[in-house]
Amino acid sequence: MLREIENEFLVQDLDNLIKTNPLTIVYFHANWCVPCESIGGVIKEYSDAYPEILILKIHVDRYTSITKPYNVKSVPTLLFFKQGELVANSTGATSGSILAEKIYDFIS
Repeated sequence: MLREIENEFLVQDLDNLIKTNPLTIVYFHANWCVPCESIGGVIKEYSDAYPEILILKIHVDRYTSITKPYNVKSVPTLLFFKQGELVANSTGATSGSILAEKIYDFIS
């Protein structure tokens, strides 16, 4: 399930969502980020194929207060959480096939 964060949102809200969902991917992006566009397509595919994964899409320019605690310094950044624990991350431009492999490994 893909959920784009658009309203007032706080770090503790994100923490709660991560802790209450067994599989969560937090996807930090920006509208001006070209690699974010290509990764966005892969993210959408996987959200449709695997609705049990909660994917949170967060715009870094709107939610700077959320990026700091998660040490997001560039986009795109993906954080992979299992049972509330960070198990993997991906930062920067990544090919769709490599990203798909990371997501597949994550759900396995």
